[in-house]
Amino acid sequence: MTQMTPSPSTPRQPASPDWPQSALPKPWIDSLFERMELSYGEKFSKNWGTVDPHKMKRFWAIELGQLTRDQLKAGVEAMKRAEWPPTLSEFVAMCKPPANYSEALYEAIEQIQKRDEGRDQWSNPAIYWAAIKIGSFDLRNLTHKDLLKRFTDAMEKVVAQETIEPVPPRHAALPAPGQGVASKERVEAEVAKIRATTKVPGNRDWAKRILEREKREKLPYMVGQMARQALGLDAQHKGGSI
Repeated sequence: MTQMTPSPSTPRQPASPDWPQSALPKPWIDSLFERMELSYGEKFSKNWGTVDPHKMKRFWAIELGQLTRDQLKAGVEAMKRAEWPPTLSEFVAMCKPPANYSEALYEAIEQIQKRDEGRDQWSNPAIYWAAIKIGSFDLRNLTHKDLLKRFTDAMEKVVAQETIEPVPPRHAALPAPGQGVASKERVEAEVAKIRATTKVPGNRDWAKRILEREKREKLPYMVGQMARQALGLDAQHKGGSI
C-alpha cells in the first residue's frame, strides 16, 4: 500500500483538467481511501458503496489540498481511534485537533513576571504576544479557568498571523510592522512546534513539573495554583509561595 507520509521533497503532480495541481497527489488520496477500506471493511461499504469512487477521491483531494502535511498525518492518526469511516468534514476536524494551551499559559504567567526583572526567556514569540494581549495584571490575577479561555483565543489569533514579530528587548520600543519578522516558513515551523506539544487535551505533565519545581524554588503564586487546579489538588492546598 502506498504510504501516506508526505515528505518535504514530494512534488505536486502536474495540473490537468481531471486533477487540479492544488489537490493532494492522487497516490496520497488513493492510500487514504485504501486505508479506510481495510480499516472499516463493511462499514466503509455501507457509507460510500453507492458513491462514484473517482469523483469522491477527486473531491476529497481538492478539499484536503489546503491542509499541511502535519495536519494530514494528525488526521490519519486520529482516524485509527474512530469506529466509523469519517465524512470529509469529520476528517478535516480530525486533522485540526483543538489545541490545549495550558503549558503555554504557564510559561506566559511565569515569564511575564520575570520580564519585570529582566530575566524572561520565551520558548516561542507567539506565547509572548498572546501574553501581551491578555496583559500582565490579568495574567497574575484571573482564575485559571478564565485565563485559559482568553489565552487560547489570544494564541489562536497570534498563530493565525502570516508573520510573528520576535520578542522585543525589555526596554526597547516595539518593532515597526514588517521589521525583524520571521519568515513565513519559520513561522509555520514554530506554530507546528507549539501545536505538537499542546494538542493533546488532558495532558497534565506540565502541571506535575511545576509542582516538582515548587519544592525547589519560589514560583509565582498563580503558577502553582494553576498547576494544582489542573491536577485537582487546589482544594487540598493550604499554602503556597507568594
